[in-house]
Amino acid sequence: MIANGVPDGFAANFVDSSGVPPQSAPGSSQTGVLMSPENILDHLRKADWPADGKAPKHMALSTYLAEIIVSARCPPGTKLPTETEITDATSFSLGTVQRALRTLVDDGMLERRRGHGTFVAERARAFGDPTQLRFLDHDGVSILPISLQVVSRRRTSEHWPWSAELGQSHADVLEFHRMIDVDGRFRAFGRFFIRAGRIPLLDDRPLRALDGVHFAQVVADAFPRDGIDIEQRLTVETLPERICRLIDLEPGGIGAVLRIFARGGGTLVYVQEIFLPRTPYPLKLGADRRR
Repeated sequence: MIANGVPDGFAANFVDSSGVPPQSAPGSSQTGVLMSPENILDHLRKADWPADGKAPKHMALSTYLAEIIVSARCPPGTKLPTETEITDATSFSLGTVQRALRTLVDDGMLERRRGHGTFVAERARAFGDPTQLRFLDHDGVSILPISLQVVSRRRTSEHWPWSAELGQSHADVLEFHRMIDVDGRFRAFGRFFIRAGRIPLLDDRPLRALDGVHFAQVVADAFPRDGIDIEQRLTVETLPERICRLIDLEPGGIGAVLRIFARGGGTLVYVQEIFLPRTPYPLKLGADRRR
Protein backbone atom coordinates (compact mmCIF):
# COMPACT_ATOMS: atom_id res chain seq x y z
CA MET A 1 0.00 0.00 0.00
CA ILE A 2 0.99 3.63 -0.35
CA ALA A 3 0.37 5.98 2.54
CA ASN A 4 -0.80 9.60 2.50
CA GLY A 5 -3.11 9.17 -0.50
CA VAL A 6 -0.42 8.36 -3.04
CA PRO A 7 -2.04 5.93 -5.51
CA ASP A 8 -0.50 2.78 -6.95
CA GLY A 9 1.81 3.54 -9.88
CA PHE A 10 2.06 7.22 -8.98
CA ALA A 11 5.18 8.95 -10.29
CA ALA A 12 6.37 11.36 -7.60
CA ASN A 13 7.68 14.47 -9.33
CA PHE A 14 10.03 16.23 -6.94
CA VAL A 15 11.44 17.75 -10.10
CA ASP A 16 13.40 20.84 -11.05
CA SER A 17 10.97 22.72 -13.29
CA SER A 18 13.80 23.83 -15.56
CA GLY A 19 14.57 20.21 -16.40
CA VAL A 20 18.18 20.83 -15.38
CA PRO A 21 19.71 19.19 -12.29
CA PRO A 22 20.28 21.71 -9.49
CA GLN A 23 23.72 23.06 -8.69
CA SER A 24 25.87 20.90 -6.46
CA ALA A 25 26.93 22.08 -3.05
CA PRO A 26 30.22 23.97 -2.83
CA GLY A 27 33.21 21.68 -2.89
CA SER A 28 31.32 18.76 -4.37
CA SER A 29 32.10 17.24 -7.72
CA GLN A 30 30.70 14.57 -9.99
CA THR A 31 34.21 13.20 -10.37
CA GLY A 32 36.71 12.13 -7.75
CA VAL A 33 38.62 14.77 -5.82
CA LEU A 34 42.12 13.83 -4.71
CA MET A 35 42.00 15.38 -1.23
CA SER A 36 45.22 15.93 0.65
CA PRO A 37 45.72 14.63 4.19
CA GLU A 38 45.52 18.26 5.36
CA ASN A 39 42.08 18.66 3.73
CA ILE A 40 40.87 15.61 5.64
CA LEU A 41 42.33 16.97 8.88
CA ASP A 42 40.47 20.25 8.31
CA HIS A 43 37.19 18.30 8.13
CA LEU A 44 38.06 16.44 11.33
CA ARG A 45 38.96 19.64 13.22
CA LYS A 46 35.60 21.18 12.31
CA ALA A 47 33.54 18.11 13.16
CA ASP A 48 30.85 18.39 15.82
CA TRP A 49 31.53 15.17 17.71
CA PRO A 50 28.51 13.87 19.67
CA ALA A 51 28.94 14.00 23.42
CA ASP A 52 25.99 11.75 24.29
CA GLY A 53 27.91 8.49 24.03
CA LYS A 54 25.14 6.79 21.99
CA ALA A 55 27.72 5.29 19.64
CA PRO A 56 31.16 3.90 20.54
CA LYS A 57 33.84 6.49 19.88
CA HIS A 58 35.64 4.43 17.27
CA MET A 59 32.37 3.91 15.39
CA ALA A 60 31.61 7.65 15.43
CA LEU A 61 35.07 8.36 14.01
CA SER A 62 35.01 5.59 11.40
CA THR A 63 31.55 6.66 10.21
CA TYR A 64 32.63 10.29 9.89
CA LEU A 65 35.81 9.36 8.01
CA ALA A 66 33.76 7.18 5.65
CA GLU A 67 31.38 10.08 5.05
CA ILE A 68 34.30 12.42 4.23
CA ILE A 69 35.59 9.90 1.70
CA VAL A 70 32.15 9.43 0.14
CA SER A 71 30.96 13.05 0.15
CA ALA A 72 34.20 14.29 -1.44
CA ARG A 73 34.22 11.35 -3.86
CA CYS A 74 37.81 10.59 -2.89
CA PRO A 75 39.17 8.24 -5.56
CA PRO A 76 41.22 5.12 -4.77
CA GLY A 77 44.73 6.09 -3.79
CA THR A 78 43.78 9.13 -1.72
CA LYS A 79 46.14 9.15 1.26
CA LEU A 80 44.81 9.60 4.78
CA PRO A 81 46.58 11.49 7.55
CA THR A 82 48.68 9.47 9.97
CA GLU A 83 47.19 8.04 13.16
CA THR A 84 49.04 10.65 15.22
CA GLU A 85 47.77 13.51 13.04
CA ILE A 86 44.18 12.28 13.37
CA THR A 87 44.60 11.98 17.14
CA ASP A 88 45.89 15.57 17.35
CA ALA A 89 43.02 16.87 15.18
CA THR A 90 40.26 15.19 17.22
CA SER A 91 39.37 14.52 20.82
CA PHE A 92 40.01 10.80 20.44
CA SER A 93 42.83 8.69 21.85
CA LEU A 94 45.39 6.95 19.68
CA GLY A 95 43.77 3.61 20.50
CA THR A 96 40.36 4.87 19.32
CA VAL A 97 41.88 6.20 16.09
CA GLN A 98 43.66 2.91 15.43
CA ARG A 99 40.45 0.96 16.02
CA ALA A 100 38.45 3.26 13.71
CA LEU A 101 40.98 2.90 10.89
CA ARG A 102 41.12 -0.87 11.40
CA THR A 103 37.31 -0.99 11.09
CA LEU A 104 37.47 0.85 7.75
CA VAL A 105 40.22 -1.46 6.52
CA ASP A 106 38.15 -4.52 7.49
CA ASP A 107 35.14 -3.01 5.73
CA GLY A 108 37.10 -2.50 2.52
CA MET A 109 36.96 1.30 2.61
CA LEU A 110 40.69 1.71 3.29
CA GLU A 111 43.88 -0.23 2.65
CA ARG A 112 47.24 -0.12 4.39
CA ARG A 113 50.48 -0.06 2.43
CA ARG A 114 53.43 -1.05 4.55
CA GLY A 115 55.86 1.82 4.90
CA HIS A 116 53.64 4.24 2.99
CA GLY A 117 50.47 4.78 5.04
CA THR A 118 46.71 4.32 4.74
CA PHE A 119 44.84 4.96 1.50
CA VAL A 120 41.32 4.87 0.09
CA ALA A 121 40.83 1.40 -1.37
CA GLU A 122 39.50 0.39 -4.76
CA ARG A 123 35.86 -0.64 -4.41
CA ALA A 124 33.97 -1.84 -7.46
CA ARG A 125 30.55 -0.37 -8.17
CA ALA A 126 27.86 -2.87 -7.18
CA PHE A 127 24.55 -2.48 -8.96
CA GLY A 128 21.39 -3.09 -6.97
CA ASP A 129 17.78 -3.97 -7.68
CA PRO A 130 15.87 -0.68 -8.16
CA THR A 131 12.51 -2.21 -7.16
CA GLN A 132 11.93 0.27 -4.33
CA LEU A 133 13.79 3.18 -5.94
CA ARG A 134 12.61 3.46 -9.53
CA PHE A 135 13.68 6.68 -11.22
CA LEU A 136 12.35 7.21 -14.72
CA ASP A 137 14.63 8.43 -17.50
CA HIS A 138 13.56 11.27 -19.78
CA ASP A 139 11.57 8.85 -21.96
CA GLY A 140 9.22 8.27 -19.02
CA VAL A 141 9.61 4.50 -19.31
CA SER A 142 13.21 3.36 -18.73
CA ILE A 143 14.27 2.75 -15.13
CA LEU A 144 17.68 4.23 -14.26
CA PRO A 145 20.22 1.74 -12.85
CA ILE A 146 21.46 2.31 -9.32
CA SER A 147 24.60 1.26 -7.47
CA LEU A 148 24.75 0.83 -3.72
CA GLN A 149 27.69 1.24 -1.34
CA VAL A 150 27.41 0.49 2.35
CA VAL A 151 29.18 3.26 4.27
CA SER A 152 28.65 2.08 7.85
CA ARG A 153 26.86 -0.39 10.11
CA ARG A 154 26.34 0.08 13.82
CA ARG A 155 24.17 -1.05 16.69
CA THR A 156 22.13 1.90 17.86
CA SER A 157 20.32 2.70 21.08
CA GLU A 158 18.91 5.91 19.59
CA HIS A 159 15.13 5.93 19.57
CA TRP A 160 13.01 6.74 16.54
CA PRO A 161 9.24 7.16 16.09
CA TRP A 162 9.01 3.50 15.03
CA SER A 163 11.32 2.05 17.72
CA ALA A 164 8.51 0.53 19.78
CA GLU A 165 6.87 -1.15 16.78
CA LEU A 166 10.26 -2.46 15.64
CA GLY A 167 10.67 -4.00 19.09
CA GLN A 168 13.81 -2.06 19.95
CA SER A 169 15.34 -2.65 23.35
CA HIS A 170 18.60 -0.84 24.10
CA ALA A 171 21.26 -1.16 21.36
CA ASP A 172 19.75 -4.13 19.54
CA VAL A 173 18.87 -2.39 16.26
CA LEU A 174 21.31 -2.35 13.34
CA GLU A 175 21.55 0.95 11.47
CA PHE A 176 23.11 0.87 8.01
CA HIS A 177 24.15 3.94 6.04
CA ARG A 178 24.29 3.51 2.26
CA MET A 179 25.20 5.77 -0.64
CA ILE A 180 23.04 5.35 -3.71
CA ASP A 181 24.35 6.43 -7.11
CA VAL A 182 21.63 6.81 -9.74
CA ASP A 183 23.28 6.10 -13.09
CA GLY A 184 26.04 8.61 -12.32
CA ARG A 185 23.51 11.46 -12.57
CA PHE A 186 22.86 12.19 -8.90
CA ARG A 187 23.26 10.64 -5.47
CA ALA A 188 20.91 9.71 -2.65
CA PHE A 189 21.60 8.62 0.92
CA GLY A 190 19.85 5.79 2.72
CA ARG A 191 19.42 4.60 6.30
CA PHE A 192 18.19 1.06 6.94
CA PHE A 193 17.04 -0.17 10.38
CA ILE A 194 16.45 -3.79 11.42
CA ARG A 195 16.63 -5.75 14.66
CA ALA A 196 20.04 -7.33 15.19
CA GLY A 197 19.96 -11.09 14.77
CA ARG A 198 16.87 -11.16 12.59
CA ILE A 199 18.87 -11.63 9.37
CA PRO A 200 22.33 -13.08 10.22
CA LEU A 201 23.73 -12.21 6.78
CA LEU A 202 23.26 -8.52 7.54
CA ASP A 203 24.86 -8.88 10.99
CA ASP A 204 28.03 -10.67 10.02
CA ARG A 205 29.17 -9.97 6.47
CA PRO A 206 31.96 -7.45 5.81
CA LEU A 207 30.47 -4.22 4.48
CA ARG A 208 32.19 -4.54 1.10
CA ALA A 209 30.34 -7.87 0.65
CA LEU A 210 27.02 -6.05 1.16
CA ASP A 211 27.57 -3.48 -1.60
CA GLY A 212 24.81 -3.91 -4.15
CA VAL A 213 22.89 -6.39 -1.97
CA HIS A 214 19.15 -5.76 -2.14
CA PHE A 215 18.36 -5.75 1.58
CA ALA A 216 14.60 -5.82 0.99
CA GLN A 217 14.83 -9.04 -1.02
CA VAL A 218 17.11 -10.65 1.58
CA VAL A 219 14.47 -9.90 4.21
CA ALA A 220 11.63 -11.10 1.96
CA ASP A 221 13.43 -14.40 1.42
CA ALA A 222 13.32 -14.92 5.20
CA PHE A 223 9.51 -14.66 5.18
CA PRO A 224 8.49 -17.13 2.44
CA ARG A 225 5.13 -17.98 4.02
CA ASP A 226 3.71 -14.60 4.98
CA GLY A 227 5.49 -12.40 2.46
CA ILE A 228 6.40 -8.79 3.17
CA ASP A 229 3.97 -5.87 2.86
CA ILE A 230 5.54 -2.57 1.89
CA GLU A 231 4.22 0.85 2.90
CA GLN A 232 5.84 3.97 1.43
CA ARG A 233 5.56 7.53 2.73
CA LEU A 234 7.01 10.43 0.76
CA THR A 235 7.57 13.85 2.33
CA VAL A 236 9.47 17.02 1.42
CA GLU A 237 11.67 18.35 4.23
CA THR A 238 14.60 20.58 5.10
CA LEU A 239 17.43 18.08 5.37
CA PRO A 240 20.16 17.95 8.04
CA GLU A 241 23.42 19.58 6.99
CA ARG A 242 25.31 16.29 7.20
CA ILE A 243 22.93 14.64 4.74
CA CYS A 244 22.98 17.69 2.45
CA ARG A 245 26.73 17.30 2.17
CA LEU A 246 26.40 13.65 1.16
CA ILE A 247 23.87 14.27 -1.62
CA ASP A 248 25.37 17.48 -2.98
CA LEU A 249 22.85 19.96 -1.59
CA GLU A 250 23.54 23.37 -0.12
CA PRO A 251 23.41 23.37 3.72
CA GLY A 252 19.79 23.65 4.82
CA GLY A 253 18.60 22.45 1.43
CA ILE A 254 15.15 20.99 0.80
CA GLY A 255 14.88 17.40 -0.34
CA ALA A 256 12.46 14.50 -0.51
CA VAL A 257 12.46 11.71 2.07
CA LEU A 258 11.07 8.32 1.12
CA ARG A 259 10.30 6.19 4.19
CA ILE A 260 9.63 2.51 3.63
CA PHE A 261 8.00 0.34 6.30
CA ALA A 262 8.13 -3.43 5.77
CA ARG A 263 5.85 -5.78 7.73
CA GLY A 264 5.76 -9.55 7.81
CA GLY A 265 3.06 -11.44 9.63
CA GLY A 266 1.76 -8.14 11.02
CA THR A 267 5.14 -7.26 12.58
CA LEU A 268 7.36 -4.36 11.55
CA VAL A 269 10.52 -5.98 10.17
CA TYR A 270 12.55 -3.04 8.88
CA VAL A 271 12.40 0.68 8.20
CA GLN A 272 14.28 2.38 5.41
CA GLU A 273 14.78 6.12 4.87
CA ILE A 274 16.06 7.45 1.54
CA PHE A 275 17.06 11.11 1.26
CA LEU A 276 16.79 12.54 -2.23
CA PRO A 277 17.87 15.82 -3.86
CA ARG A 278 15.66 17.64 -6.34
CA THR A 279 16.14 16.05 -9.76
CA PRO A 280 14.57 16.08 -13.23
CA TYR A 281 13.83 12.36 -12.91
CA PRO A 282 10.41 11.28 -11.54
CA LEU A 283 10.37 8.64 -8.82
CA LYS A 284 7.81 5.95 -9.61
CA LEU A 285 5.98 4.72 -6.54
CA GLY A 286 3.63 1.76 -6.33
CA ALA A 287 2.33 -1.02 -4.16
CA ASP A 288 4.76 -3.84 -3.55
CA ARG A 289 4.36 -7.20 -1.88
CA ARG A 290 7.38 -9.48 -1.85
CA ARG A 291 7.56 -13.23 -1.47
